[in-house]
Amino acid sequence: MTSPVSSLQALVAMMPPQTPSLRAGPPLRALCQAIRLEGRIDESLKAVPPAQAGPLNSQGVAVRALQRLHQLSPAYVRHLVIQMDALAALEDLSRRAKG
Repeated sequence: MTSPVSSLQALVAMMPPQTPSLRAGPPLRALCQAIRLEGRIDESLKAVPPAQAGPLNSQGVAVRALQRLHQLSPAYVRHLVIQMDALAALEDLSRRAKG
């Protein structure tokens, strides 16, 4: 009977060598996240407030504010969306923990 240690060593010896992680992985992941983020921002900026909405309609105000912020500072809008995503994720986790 073989010892468990020698059996384990034999299995480890048969395993292929570990491949190094791709150096392009993290930059590619960051690029994909940036593309998704820009797509979401573009989609939000193209949102049209209801035609019959008054000047204080919350959806219309939010769309106009986002459009104006994007004109002034696109980087700020990207940062704002990232923060809002994080808050939404935390809220979802909190809801799951309670329920």
